Amino acid sequence: MSDATIEIKKKYEELDGRKGFLGAPVLNCDTDELILDTTAHQHYEHGVIYYSPKTGAHEVHGAILVKYKALPETQRRKFGLPTSDEIRPPGDYIRYSTFQGGTIVWSHEAGARVLDGQINKKWLRLTEEVRRQLGYPTTDRISINDGIGVCIHFSNGAIYWTSDLGAHVVYGRIYAKWRELGWEITIGYPTDDVTRLVFEGGSPSGEVCPFQNTTLFDRDGWPQVYSVTGEFLRVLRAHGGERVNGFPASDAFDPASGDPASAGGRLQDFDFCMILSKPGCGTRYIPREIRGEYTRMRTATGCLGYPRSDYAPVPGNPGRYYQLFEHGRIDFNSVTGTATSHCDTTGGGGGGSITHETDTYTLLEKQPFWGGLAHYQATFLGRVTRLQNTSGRDFIFLKYNPDPSFVRNALLYYAVRNADGTLMVPESNYIYVLDRGFVNATDLRLPDFPVIHAGLISRSGGGGDDGAPSYTLHVWYQPL
Repeated sequence: MSDATIEIKKKYEELDGRKGFLGAPVLNCDTDELILDTTAHQHYEHGVIYYSPKTGAHEVHGAILVKYKALPETQRRKFGLPTSDEIRPPGDYIRYSTFQGGTIVWSHEAGARVLDGQINKKWLRLTEEVRRQLGYPTTDRISINDGIGVCIHFSNGAIYWTSDLGAHVVYGRIYAKWRELGWEITIGYPTDDVTRLVFEGGSPSGEVCPFQNTTLFDRDGWPQVYSVTGEFLRVLRAHGGERVNGFPASDAFDPASGDPASAGGRLQDFDFCMILSKPGCGTRYIPREIRGEYTRMRTATGCLGYPRSDYAPVPGNPGRYYQLFEHGRIDFNSVTGTATSHCDTTGGGGGGSITHETDTYTLLEKQPFWGGLAHYQATFLGRVTRLQNTSGRDFIFLKYNPDPSFVRNALLYYAVRNADGTLMVPESNYIYVLDRGFVNATDLRLPDFPVIHAGLISRSGGGGDDGAPSYTLHVWYQPL
């Protein structure tokens, strides 16, 4: 008796022989030439036992056997022999048999379906929990019209594969949202599986799936799946992605009208950050350090407007950070953990103005500066000071002063314009320039910034070498 006959008989007896589901043998054991010359099989009333030295003896029966025999010859040769008997997972929602080159899965609802290639390998690696969420296959392998990918759909999801991205599983409400948005045609192929995301303490929690052009979020207990796309997605990923910033509270929308399709400004709030975008301001990230303060100020609908710079450290001031907005700024002190907002409440000022921390001002029409070398005419418009040169020469009288209690202060001093357009200054000092951030005063050229918008804060004696008073200012430059 050959090894094949012995192994097939042993398997048959393990399955209770004639009393088992296979029934009585109906053919002699012989060589199945369609598959391999070294394999053997035995037919029974309700199934077949296949054998090879490499795979051992395994039974195939029912609809799975019908599907297997119906495969085109070339596909069946690639499929090879069974490597398992029929498997019934807990709950009996599917049954399947594995083969050398694929798997055939059967369900009451969809019948027998073929999984092969990288999609089959992906499915076999899934946990039983994920397989149950994915459901039973409803199609065999499908080639996508773009010629890039292939997929197999399931009752509650799909597995997609491309040569560049590999095979990834999408299921549940994220799968339904992907379908609603137009599949890979609109938001691209999945670049990872649907994954579970749980933050410390158990909240927030939910599922996330990144695609080529979008990331979809399904937060536990929330009514719908939200998407982050385009520049919002780029900025989110640049700042650590969802594992740092949490789940979005909505799709991006116009905070003034609520319109998600607005061509103007848009906002998208997250658990630990906020992202806003507006033409002329760019797409900006609001970190958790100042997110609460910005929310308190009614975000873009409040007096600050949209952010127009990134959140950044203040040069020379460890632990101090700032972010500029259309009509003001927010500062953060990491030592105290406090964020402070400053809005332009004048209702104008040319977009470069700002309100101040104090309502106490010393307003003077004309001020002498150190040594009396030049004068600026100071015209006070509400809380905005417009300083203009009245001496016929180009002077800037501002020096960045990192006061530990008020980092936006500036100290008045003079700087003379050189013949090459650069400024001669007493020492190297940083000043804040609109749309440019902190700039060393020696790098400035006049008349690039001929008009200075500044809010006068206080006056102190003895500021200059000659004992002349100095003035502390909020500084915003606005080019004419």
